[in-house]
Amino acid sequence: LDSLGIADLPVPVEEVARACGAAVTRERFRRDLSGMVVRDDDGDGAVIGVNSTHHPRRQRFTVAHEIGHLRLHKGRKLTVDSGLRVDYRDDAGNPTIAEERDANAFAAALLMPAPAVQAQAEPLVRAGATRSALVSSLARTFEVSEEAMGYRLLNLGFLSY
Repeated sequence: LDSLGIADLPVPVEEVARACGAAVTRERFRRDLSGMVVRDDDGDGAVIGVNSTHHPRRQRFTVAHEIGHLRLHKGRKLTVDSGLRVDYRDDAGNPTIAEERDANAFAAALLMPAPAVQAQAEPLVRAGATRSALVSSLARTFEVSEEAMGYRLLNLGFLSY
C-alpha cells in the first residue's frame, strides 16, 4: 500500500490487483469455490476470478487473498481456492494449508492494515465500545466481514478469546 501511495479506507483492492498486473473478473462458481488466480505464461499478468454469488465483502477478501497468492507463491500458474480442505499440493492447482494461511494473512494485512486498524479502533475502545460494536463498526469502515475483522482484532491484540 505504501509503494502504491494508497492510504484510503476501505482499501481499493481492485486497484491493488491492477497494480500487481491482475485483472479481476466475477463469475458464478459453485458455492464452495471462492476464487482462483491464473497467471499468464510469461508470469507478468494474471486473472483473478471471484465468485459473483458471494457477499461483496467476501469478494473483496477473495481478491486480496488471490493477490497474496500472486505475491507470495511465485511460479504457480493456477491456484484454486475452494472450501475443501487440502493438506497437500496437487496437479489441479490446489494450494497447501500453509499457502492458504499465508494468503489469508496477506489479505488481512492488505485490507485491514495494522496502523489503520489501530487508528480506528483506539477511539472506539476508549469510548467503551462493546466487543460487538467494535467489530461491527470496523467491519463497515474496512468493508470486510465481521468474522474477518474479529480475527484481525484478535491477532492485533485488541480482543482476546
